[in-house]
Amino acid sequence: MKKGRTVIGLAVLEEKEGHRLGKVIDVLYSGDEGKILGIMVETEGISLPEMRFIQFPTIIKLTEEAVFVEGKDALLAPQCLKNNEETSYSAALLSGQHIYSELGKEKGTIKDVLLDFTLGKVEGYQISTGLISDLISGRNVIPVGNVITMGKDMIIVKDEV
Repeated sequence: MKKGRTVIGLAVLEEKEGHRLGKVIDVLYSGDEGKILGIMVETEGISLPEMRFIQFPTIIKLTEEAVFVEGKDALLAPQCLKNNEETSYSAALLSGQHIYSELGKEKGTIKDVLLDFTLGKVEGYQISTGLISDLISGRNVIPVGNVITMGKDMIIVKDEV
């Protein structure tokens, strides 16, 4: 399992030709199913950097220092996301979003997304309930199955969380 923040910044390498294609700038996933859709990449090379999308199935492997894809053809224009019927969420933008119970009690704020790249899904959300609490008892994890609503402004979870 990987934290979203540890994936952001990794090098993206082409396994076939041995080229560095760029670096990961975000992980996108569907909020409804918790399925990893892919990664956003800032390309590198002679021309100006461009944003590209790599679909999850084209990722060969993910290591501590790099994401490997088969070839340059894995880099897609970001417009391909608009054709996707699923609502996509950004691991980079989710940090700091508030979490509330279904009764309206604030549970904390999201600090990171926990990703399983082997299965291609989101496992849960690491939350902070405040600096002192984090230092004393550590950060809590809310499993993705306890999420009722994923909104652009907040997340609502089951009360028993």
